[in-house]
Amino acid sequence: MWRRSQRGELTPDEARERLDTLRQAPVRTTPIEDDLTVAATLASTLGHPVYDCLYLAMAIRENTSVVTADKKFHAIVDNAPAFRGLVRLLG
Repeated sequence: MWRRSQRGELTPDEARERLDTLRQAPVRTTPIEDDLTVAATLASTLGHPVYDCLYLAMAIRENTSVVTADKKFHAIVDNAPAFRGLVRLLG
């Protein structure tokens, strides 16, 4: 939301509104500590920042996938046969 607001794609009020809506979504939170080691290994293997790889590590642990609008992250993961299909591109 912040980035889109900075680019002028959303007003600050729209960004706050969307963040409030997101905070009310029925999602479960999880501590990242359990996934840090795997995320660091994935970051090294894929040559991609660890913060995105945290999502991937959690998806692997939870046997699910990551949905993102980040085309670069999607392409990097999809080009690694062991992880293909674990990151789905939004839209």
